[in-house]
Amino acid sequence: MLDVTQQEDLRAFLQASLLPENNSIIDGETSSTQTTEDLFKEYTPELTPEKLSGTYVGTTERVLAKNKEQLSTMPNIYGQAAMSELKLLRKKPNARQLLSSEARKESEAVVRSAQQLELAAAELAASAAALVSIERKSAQLECDLFDEEGRLLSKEAEEKCMKVDEGRGDLRALFERRMAAMEAALATRDRVRDGMRKPSGANGEKSKNAYDDATAAAALRSPDSPSITVDADILASEAFQQFAVETDTVVPYLDNLDLRRTRAQRMSFTKEPKKALDDKRMVRKGEREMEEKDLTVKQPPIFSPLPSTPCGNGKEIILQGFNWESCRSDEKFSQTWYNRIIEESSDIARAGFTAVWMPPPTTSVSEEGYMPTDLYNLNTFYGSEEELKECVRTLHEKKITAVADIVINHRCATKQDEHGRWNVYDGKLAWDQSAICSGNPEFGGTGNPKSGEDYGPAPNIDHSNESIRNDIKEWLNWLRDEIGFRGWRFDFVKGYNGVYSGEYVEATRPFLAFGEYWDTCAYTDGILEYDQRDHRQRTCNWVDASGGNTAAFDFTTKGVLQEACAKGEYWRLMDPDGRPPGLCGIWPSRAVLFLENHDTGSTLQHWPFPTHKLEEGYAYILTHPGTPTIFYDHWTAKETVMVGGTQAANGQLRECIETLIQIRKRVGISSRSAIQIIDSINAQRGYAARIGARRNVNATNKVTEGLSSDLDPDEPSICMKIGCDEWSPNQTKVGGREWKCVASGEGWAVWEDKAFMNEHIS
Repeated sequence: MLDVTQQEDLRAFLQASLLPENNSIIDGETSSTQTTEDLFKEYTPELTPEKLSGTYVGTTERVLAKNKEQLSTMPNIYGQAAMSELKLLRKKPNARQLLSSEARKESEAVVRSAQQLELAAAELAASAAALVSIERKSAQLECDLFDEEGRLLSKEAEEKCMKVDEGRGDLRALFERRMAAMEAALATRDRVRDGMRKPSGANGEKSKNAYDDATAAAALRSPDSPSITVDADILASEAFQQFAVETDTVVPYLDNLDLRRTRAQRMSFTKEPKKALDDKRMVRKGEREMEEKDLTVKQPPIFSPLPSTPCGNGKEIILQGFNWESCRSDEKFSQTWYNRIIEESSDIARAGFTAVWMPPPTTSVSEEGYMPTDLYNLNTFYGSEEELKECVRTLHEKKITAVADIVINHRCATKQDEHGRWNVYDGKLAWDQSAICSGNPEFGGTGNPKSGEDYGPAPNIDHSNESIRNDIKEWLNWLRDEIGFRGWRFDFVKGYNGVYSGEYVEATRPFLAFGEYWDTCAYTDGILEYDQRDHRQRTCNWVDASGGNTAAFDFTTKGVLQEACAKGEYWRLMDPDGRPPGLCGIWPSRAVLFLENHDTGSTLQHWPFPTHKLEEGYAYILTHPGTPTIFYDHWTAKETVMVGGTQAANGQLRECIETLIQIRKRVGISSRSAIQIIDSINAQRGYAARIGARRNVNATNKVTEGLSSDLDPDEPSICMKIGCDEWSPNQTKVGGREWKCVASGEGWAVWEDKAFMNEHIS
């Protein structure tokens, strides 16, 4: 717990940090009316008297309150870790002269990040203590469960042991979540510290390599200020050790503590360096060299022109125009699915959709279309070939791009060979065993081995066979020229190398092209890990293999977003580098954002987004860089809610989606937009960001680079938030602007910059 002296030290630090010396004005308000006690309460809302005294019972303890014997009080270290951090930052030499508003803003960030780290550490310690406690109890019960001869002593003892095991599983999951929260808090602290140590250049912007820019640092330093030590990490370590000596504090873990970077920061996109360097003064230089040497996967060509634009003009908004049951439309609605889309086409256009992703167009063994046979036969359970042509033509008249679902990883044969294996095809593409990959004896393929993941239920197509590729390209061109499709959605692209997808796109030049690279996120004991950069990098690698010709569904964003919304863990929505955690955080022009599709939701429910958080989810993907895709069931209000004890259509969700689409179009948000994640919001309770046009886009080449945080102040922008935190951009004067809330709902809100709002909106 904090003693009286430590509390006074913290108050003194807050006063010194948040109130610039010899300046009684902060953001237009006089500070003479604010006492140190007021400042302490205002800027440390989490350090309540109960917490400072050590009697506070936090979230973890409340979760465990139902099991009184497992209750763990807040550890005594609570408060001291953050005090050490604050003492350290107070001793750090001031590398530059700041305006009063800048000083206050940066000091707030420092204090806030330290508080969040402290809270995460305390929650982690409490959950660890509870887990250890129940492990001890479980071990004792196991010892008392059997006699010396191994016989069960009593059924009651067995039931008690099973009950404790259930609690153990819950506590283990809670512990893993606290570990992830701690990792996120550490990443935030590292970003704040790095930002504080980078002096501004002459134009007020951060230097790219601040500590190598000695001239800029010297120009910003006052004559009587301490000189800057080049190695900031050594400075930090010395300051921390000095603090320990002055306060006679024993900090035994410092001997093995690496103050430089967290584990997540040391990771490259694909792997961690294999060996640590002995000379710690050369760690950063050595890590850069090792990353360059060890990086085995080519990074995306995000700074060079790309051969095509896979997501149209960057402002596309896609509707997935079917669900898993759409193939049974004729028996349910007495009309084919294609005719149903024709009926809804006017509403689709009015809502603001620019493209419709259609179901697989070819005849198939399965009704849903994902086990194709004759690729040129377009009479399916969704309707006839003529109805398909009419549907595509109707969408085209309303300036909506029709996207075909292309299933070419596998193809079901229509006949058996002499050994009873299904590997003989008929129709226009009468392939034989040479078209099928070897490796699966069930189908007797004689082609080359798979270049990707095997799909067991059907013969896998050998895309390395040039003749087969030419057949596929000819078929795709036929779908484009004869049927009218202007976009491809490639199914199960993990089954074949991305190079082939890139070749098909290059040969057919669709307006839209994106693939389903469904990879498993990183989990520990069933709990989603905080750092998902390796996961998104694998998707990025596939896009890169296609030559940048093809975008990909952002499964990383889906996995992280639904976990953050469902569990209230909004700190997940900023990765260790301070960016959005998914593919949209590194290559947004190649990221197709979505919450649900026919596989993850609908009647299959393989990986559903939490229904009660759908509005929050759409408030995220419809305001962020990337190409958003809306699931048919969500827009058509097929998602139901309980009203008066009965199920009713969720019309509010459709209204939410259409409102957000109109805001996105009005402000001009696209896959090339810039984003700034706002850290003034409590990441335990919500997430906020500002999104708008990026500054200095090359007018001659508007194909995007990577993600940008450099917003153009002369263009419209929005602020958005999701979660339960009572945050508003007007509280912190984001961007120095005035903001008007233009839309809101349960757990979300969007603001527009008043300077760019039309009179009819304002």
